[in-house]
Amino acid sequence: MGTAMTDLVPKILLVDDKPMNLRLYRMILEPLSAEILEAESGVDALQAVQENDFALVILDCSMPGMDGFATARQLRLLDRASRVPIIFFTAEYTSQVDIREGYELGAVDFGGPTVIH
Repeated sequence: MGTAMTDLVPKILLVDDKPMNLRLYRMILEPLSAEILEAESGVDALQAVQENDFALVILDCSMPGMDGFATARQLRLLDRASRVPIIFFTAEYTSQVDIREGYELGAVDFGGPTVIH
């Protein structure tokens, strides 16, 4: 029994409450030939992770309700996402304390407003 071709395509989860940012991320990532899924909240991201295996999560730090840091904390509690790399994007959480917290939560990188805007 062979593995379905779609199982070989990496999945990337984009998490941002702003649809314009989700469209921008998608445009940037489309050349990678990855399957790109979107979530507009931390709660939606947690649901997506329970249903899919992701190679990468791109996560907005500043979202209403559950922010990116709280979402990352919850992701780390799930076996399925405990080791998935996270790239945080933020225009607001730029202090050394915020960046350190992000790396402690599994961030592999941070992007800022020059990438988003």
